[in-house]
Amino acid sequence: MRHIKVTESCRYPDKEYAKLLRSSGEDPDSCYWVKLFTRITTGKRIIEYGCGCGNLAVPLAKSGFYVTAIDCNPHCISYLEAQASEHLMARVGNFEDLQPETGFDIGLLKSCILHTTTPAAQARFFSAAHAALAPRAILVVEIFKPNWLSEGGYFLGNNESFKFEPTSNNSCIVTATYLRGDTTYELSGQVHCLKRDKIAQIASAEGFCMRLKPISRNPLSDVFICIKR
Repeated sequence: MRHIKVTESCRYPDKEYAKLLRSSGEDPDSCYWVKLFTRITTGKRIIEYGCGCGNLAVPLAKSGFYVTAIDCNPHCISYLEAQASEHLMARVGNFEDLQPETGFDIGLLKSCILHTTTPAAQARFFSAAHAALAPRAILVVEIFKPNWLSEGGYFLGNNESFKFEPTSNNSCIVTATYLRGDTTYELSGQVHCLKRDKIAQIASAEGFCMRLKPISRNPLSDVFICIKR
C-alpha cells in the first residue's frame, strides 16, 4: 500500500494530485449537475474554474454542453487536452491571468473558491466570472456547509474521508484521505470559513444577485445560485 501526502503548498501544480483526480474517474454526481443546469437555464456554454482533470467537465461535454475548462495544474490540463472536442476546450493558467471569450451562460466555481483565504481573493473569482458571463447568466458556487468549518468534525464517505479542524483565524484545516486501488492519497490545506451572508455581500459588490437559500447537494456541501446583473 502506497501513501502519498499532497500539501497545500504544492497541491495545484503537483503531478500526484493530477493522478488522484484521474483515478477518481468522472464525477459520480454529474447527472445531478446536468439536471441542475438544464433546469435553471436554457444556455449551453459553461466555463468551469478549477476543473482538475475534467471529472465534471467531460460528462458535461458528453451531455451536450460546450465547456471551457480552466485549471492552473498543467498535468491536469495535459490529460484533459487529450479529450478535447467540439464540446470541450481545456486551458491551463490562473483564472485571473486568462482572458477567455465572453458570453458564457453558466459559470461554475465547484471547489476552487474554498481555497481562498481572504475576501479580496474571493472577490477576484466573482470578478473574473462576471467578465466572462453573458447578461443574466448563472454562476454556481459550491462550498462546504458552514457547520463543518466552524465546529469541526469527521466525515466518512465511500473510499474517502474528511477531517475538519477549526483554527483561531476564521479558517479550518481540512484533511482529505482518498483510497484509490493500492494507493492512499492524503491532502491537507487551509480553507476559509465562507459564510453565506459574506458570500452574498461579495457577490453583490461584483455584480451578482445571490439566492440566499442554498441547494443542499450532500452532507458536506451547499450549492448557491448567483445571477449576473
